[in-house]
Amino acid sequence: MAIEVVNTFQSEETVWILAYIYDGRTGLAVNPTTVVITISDPDGVAKVSSVAMDRHADGEYEYFYNLLAGATMGWWRGLVKVTDGTGGNAKTTIGTFGFRVK
Repeated sequence: MAIEVVNTFQSEETVWILAYIYDGRTGLAVNPTTVVITISDPDGVAKVSSVAMDRHADGEYEYFYNLLAGATMGWWRGLVKVTDGTGGNAKTTIGTFGFRVK
């Protein structure tokens, strides 16, 4: 199954970000302790900072970001930080993504 990736948006559109989280050894979907997202505009200004993503299904997390009128044009950057466990046993993975506003 092909997944269409749209990475160009305009002001006042909604960016839908999906994170698929699975165990790299087993390939099975997992539901970690926390999944948070950070989104920054082309100037490096954080518009969303460490906000929890919504669980859509096992191993699937989503976040909807509404671009405001007059959103800064250019490449926006984001990261999804996944933490499984707590304290000294916590394991953290960070994935990055980007999208363009034109």
